[in-house]
Amino acid sequence: MTTLMLAWRALRRAPAFSVAAALTLAIGIGATTAVFTVLDTILLKPLPYREPDRLAGAWISLPGMGFRAAPQSTSSYFTFRRLARTIDGIAVFDRSAVNLESSSGEVKPERVRAALASASVFSLLGPTFERGRGFTTEEDVLHGNPVAIISDGLWRRRFGGDAGVIGKTIQVDGEQRTIVGVAPPEFRYPDAQTQLWLPIALDSATPYGGGFAHAGFVRLKPGVSLDAAQRELDQLLPRVAELYPNIVPGMPTAPFLANAHARAQLHPMRDDVVGTFGNVVYIAAAAGALLLLISFANVASLLLTRAEGRQRELAVRVALGAGPRVVVTQFLAESLVLAMIGGAFGLLFAWIGVRAFVGSGPPTIPRLAEMGIGIPVVAFAIAVTLVMAALCSAVPALRYDTRRLAARLRDGTRGGTTGRDRQRARRTLVVTQVAFATVLVGGAGLLLRSFQTLQHVQPGFDAEHALVTWLALPRATYRTDADVVRFTTQIEDRLRAVPGVRAAGVSSKVPLNPIGMNFSPLYNESDQSTSKTLPPSAEFLSATGAYFNAMGIPLIAGRTFDRPGRQNPREAIIDRAIAARYWNDSTGAAAIGKRVGFTKDRWYTVIGVVGAVHDTSLAAPPNSLFYAPDVADPDTLQSAVTRTLAVVVRASGDARALMQPVQRAIAEIDPRLPPFGAGPMIDLLDQSMARLSFVMTIIGVTVSVAVVLAAIGLYGVLAYIVSLRSREISVRLAMGAMPSGVARLVTTQGVVLATAGVVLGVIAFLGASRFLRATIVGVRRPDPLTIGVVAAVLMTIAVAASWIPARRASKIDPARALSGE
Repeated sequence: MTTLMLAWRALRRAPAFSVAAALTLAIGIGATTAVFTVLDTILLKPLPYREPDRLAGAWISLPGMGFRAAPQSTSSYFTFRRLARTIDGIAVFDRSAVNLESSSGEVKPERVRAALASASVFSLLGPTFERGRGFTTEEDVLHGNPVAIISDGLWRRRFGGDAGVIGKTIQVDGEQRTIVGVAPPEFRYPDAQTQLWLPIALDSATPYGGGFAHAGFVRLKPGVSLDAAQRELDQLLPRVAELYPNIVPGMPTAPFLANAHARAQLHPMRDDVVGTFGNVVYIAAAAGALLLLISFANVASLLLTRAEGRQRELAVRVALGAGPRVVVTQFLAESLVLAMIGGAFGLLFAWIGVRAFVGSGPPTIPRLAEMGIGIPVVAFAIAVTLVMAALCSAVPALRYDTRRLAARLRDGTRGGTTGRDRQRARRTLVVTQVAFATVLVGGAGLLLRSFQTLQHVQPGFDAEHALVTWLALPRATYRTDADVVRFTTQIEDRLRAVPGVRAAGVSSKVPLNPIGMNFSPLYNESDQSTSKTLPPSAEFLSATGAYFNAMGIPLIAGRTFDRPGRQNPREAIIDRAIAARYWNDSTGAAAIGKRVGFTKDRWYTVIGVVGAVHDTSLAAPPNSLFYAPDVADPDTLQSAVTRTLAVVVRASGDARALMQPVQRAIAEIDPRLPPFGAGPMIDLLDQSMARLSFVMTIIGVTVSVAVVLAAIGLYGVLAYIVSLRSREISVRLAMGAMPSGVARLVTTQGVVLATAGVVLGVIAFLGASRFLRATIVGVRRPDPLTIGVVAAVLMTIAVAASWIPARRASKIDPARALSGE
């Protein structure tokens, strides 16, 4: 304790140095701790379920259709549930949203996120319910009792935390349901936005296995490995065809599984929860680590400089009997005091940063609501603080020994020295800082260039002046497809009468929004090669004829759909990508009149070809899109009519100004339908680049701090070199050297150090860019322009950091400096 007090007093006598070093450490430790908080919550902390290590996501790989991981089908779910012996159970669920009303009608209807879940979801995850229970197997059947489980948040918000809520009824999509359970606050499955759970009620006796549409997971039996369970499910997969011979009418199961090369696939549930966002966390962790290293190099350089100026003081202590241990202890004590101060403020900075991140982060970030500064994070911050203290103290301690200090005392020299080894150490630290800063600036530049490239991608539709509003039509009110189509016609006619509306259309999906996504193999009647193989997949959606005008999707050939009352349900519109793939004609003319279909006994005649659309991502190629008319077809069990409608309006001016008039028009037709997801299409364009924008924000903040620290480090070294060489510079000036020449000499030294750092940093950046490209879709390769701009930015900063000490050197008074010697 006495040593720490002495260190504190010594640091108080050098306030400028102490503040600079502690603040630098606070920045590095704070950034690293904040990143570790995100890393710990998303990747390290166990999932909040019973024995999470035994939970595994269950998928079906269909490489023959181009899907690496497809969800479960009704048939695979029941087959695995019935025959698998290596698992304790399998669960499936569908993400959904429903219209929620109170039975009394006192509360305004609202749209809430829901999950259609099998009863096994709750038994396998094992939550402890706040009130009530989970679903029973008797409720999770076709035409079972209408029940519901509500979230803790919905219970408190809608029911005021009423302890007697169990047994009360709510109206979900027009159907009365009894509340049987209240989930605990920490239960956020499948995501934090889910507020309501309903039985999925799949039919085990269905004659058709259905498409692969239900997300699923399994719980492994104790002692069973993931590989063993996957092998068993893979062996059971062909049995699906025995139990369910047809997927849909006209599509046998066995050849489909064979041609799709179907395989069962299991992986830890954490992978499903985190998704690809884990890669973003690794990028943030790498940026935080680089910033911590820059902070270390900066503080080590400051400590080395301070030690240079204290050699006489240390030499006196050695002469009085202090041994090497005492000297090293002094360095360690001062570094520890600085690190403790920096660590305390760093923890505060991290707390502020994490709070801001949780409050403003995109809701798609997994486990966002769980983030906070807990005991593991505090322990990590303490560990980083101690490591930084040890490393920072080691740099000056290793540069000096007691014999050299004693020799300098006998020589009677000043505290400074121009020893090349110590100057080399300081310069190495500066080069390291500049190199790390170059990597960060390069990464930011690459992301910025990629972001600019995506902004110039033509999405295939006109987002300007387009407004989207979603509606969900409950089956209790709109019982038949004809009822839905009738409403669709009404809403289009009513919206076209709203002042400021140029066009209005309806579709089951809009670009860059996953709602309504549905893929299936698309057969070409004239192509006989698909008789024994699966054709390429296309995305299926339904639309009215007015949708294309409202969305700004150009018609390339043929015509669009007629009004629903006159439209043939067996006609279709395809996009340019399908026309080019099947008929090698990007103009679409060759496709008109041809027939395509998702089964070989249900064909659609192509009446129009529209432009290709980037439907999933601006960074991904356009999807192959198949548009069916939004018309009731009494001749088929596979209806193209959807009950979740995207209503698209094209405004003559600002689309946002139409939000209220559009919602009023909808309320005039059916006041019990709560619109949801309303917003301009231009917002969807921005959201499609949200992940890239998020990473750019993280890297941008880190880059700004890193560049400042690197500039400070360069300035500190050059300023100290000027002080060490003041006598030499005075002699030069006394002998006639021009001040501008002296300034140029000092600036050149700074530029040389920066150049070395930039060269090393560019080499490291080229390697790091591969990781960025593999992690984030849409990141481009480094080009000479990006590298050149990065180098120019760093060199400009280096010149600016060198200018002040260079200017100081040029103004040294030779007479005063020489007389001081």
